[in-house]
Amino acid sequence: MKTGIIIGGIIIILFTLFGGLYSVAVTDTIHCVVIFIGVAIIVPIVAFFKAGGIGEVFSRAAVETPEMLSWDSIPVIVLIGYALSYLLAAGCHPAYAQRILAAKDAKTAVRGSVWANIFSFLIEIPVLLVPLTAFIILPNLDNGEMMVPSVVAAFFPPILKGIILAGLIALILTTADSFLLLLATTISADIIPIFKQNVPDKTSLLISRIVVVVGGILAIVLAINGGGVFQLFRMGSAAYGAAMFVPLILGCFWKKAKTKAINVGMILGCVLTILWNQTPLYESTEIEGVITGALACLIVCVAGSLLIKDATKLEEK
Repeated sequence: MKTGIIIGGIIIILFTLFGGLYSVAVTDTIHCVVIFIGVAIIVPIVAFFKAGGIGEVFSRAAVETPEMLSWDSIPVIVLIGYALSYLLAAGCHPAYAQRILAAKDAKTAVRGSVWANIFSFLIEIPVLLVPLTAFIILPNLDNGEMMVPSVVAAFFPPILKGIILAGLIALILTTADSFLLLLATTISADIIPIFKQNVPDKTSLLISRIVVVVGGILAIVLAINGGGVFQLFRMGSAAYGAAMFVPLILGCFWKKAKTKAINVGMILGCVLTILWNQTPLYESTEIEGVITGALACLIVCVAGSLLIKDATKLEEK
């Protein structure tokens, strides 16, 4: 696994380093088609066919694994935390803005956004249903993250197996190159200009490429030592969503928002989200860190903006 992560990480770094946003936009479209046909259509059909059909799966699950069909198996507060971890992060994901701003015109941006959301919704439904077949067709599966690859490896013919596995790798590539590009763009276009104005384009491009390499190496290290995919996604998306969603909404729709309050709220939301799940309070309440982090961020941003406004008035008087 470690060797695979290192090789995959190097390929992703090189692809992003020399391809840039244009190559990502082109290949993302191809990846989307492959993933939609393979993972959202073929994999669910094969999985339910091998398990005896949809009716058989649900009837057996109701008897043999009733917890899979019961909301009581996971506390409601935990489900809310999972939902917020995804929704807040997706609601302020800069990759969407990056691609929208790269569109040739507003009409293309709107059309692309609408179709992307439709495809995402259609993909998620069958993919979420496939794990219901695991106890029948893969009774010895001990890692839920390997469900789809295991179905492909066990039941697909060689050529189709290669295409679907290539689609899964494409999904990883699509996600990784997007984040590396975002990291590079944020540092070169947003952070560096704060300290040095009028940076030449060549210098900005060089900085972006250096960031891609360094960020990719750090991602490889984290992937090897940071735990499972779901664990990393849960922590990262929760911290990002709690820190960024509220400031984004306030910055777009509330004219009274103040920069200093927003900055403090972002830092507090991110740090509290990460640390909360390590405290006894999380164990006793089961309230996810993303909930406390987002609320703290909201309170600080709103209260701080109002207080800063009042202080400014006093100074003027």
